[in-house]
Amino acid sequence: MLLDRLKGRVFSVTSEDSFGEDSRSLDHAPKGKQVEVVQIEENRDTRRQLAQLGIQPGTVLCVRQSAPLGGPLLIETQGAVLALGRALSRKIQVRLLP
Repeated sequence: MLLDRLKGRVFSVTSEDSFGEDSRSLDHAPKGKQVEVVQIEENRDTRRQLAQLGIQPGTVLCVRQSAPLGGPLLIETQGAVLALGRALSRKIQVRLLP
């Protein structure tokens, strides 16, 4: 059985993911800090919807406000302020800029 074979082995778990240690979904980006989009979920409709808003890999964003109780995020990009729902913002991976 698989569990018997794994028993006694040591596994390392880190917070670093494939995008780097400071990568996270947009809904977890700190308010007021600039972030860069590193990846968007592999879904053509999502990528197209976000591209129409000017959001694609390489775009710099700033979370201006986060509504309580899972409400939308207000983000600023390229001089425009946009409201993004939480479900959509979870599909955007970003990294914190220095």
